[in-house]
Amino acid sequence: MEVSAERQRLLAQIREQAEAEYRSGTSGVLRTGLKVYGVRVPHLREIARGWYRAHKKIAPEDLMPLVEALWDGDSQEERALAMELLRCYHRWIPDLSWDHFDRWRRQVDNWGLTDPLGTKILAPWLLADPERRLDRLWELIADEDVWSRRLALVATAPINRGHTGFTVPDLTLQLVDRV
Repeated sequence: MEVSAERQRLLAQIREQAEAEYRSGTSGVLRTGLKVYGVRVPHLREIARGWYRAHKKIAPEDLMPLVEALWDGDSQEERALAMELLRCYHRWIPDLSWDHFDRWRRQVDNWGLTDPLGTKILAPWLLADPERRLDRLWELIADEDVWSRRLALVATAPINRGHTGFTVPDLTLQLVDRV
């Protein structure tokens, strides 16, 4: 797969789904330095699912360069689409390295990226090995960047829902006390 060409195809789909009125409304609630096309999340999810259906057998080492290329794009929607693609291949999330999260978190500047990164990507990663990974939340909560601190907190929300039989309410309250 030629990553640059594939990114351009996905970006064309993003542009096709852009809504000027939605973009205008979004700008009032989502402050970001990124370009915003004005694509609704359900449309981004459909783009990701369509790509997944066409590439079900792709290997992680072939998918991740596309995810990274989208994340490095200059728009909110490209980064959101990168996360939606990862969600389609959720079985690979536990295999991500901390380096991915560390880099990604330093490139978020709004709740619209922080919250899904925390709840849909970081939380499953933490749950895959909580004994060794939950300590990463302390690193996030101690950071000066407000989005890193928010990431730590929102990542605990799906964990505390208890769907896996594992919860961390005491840790969550300690993190809240820290901020």
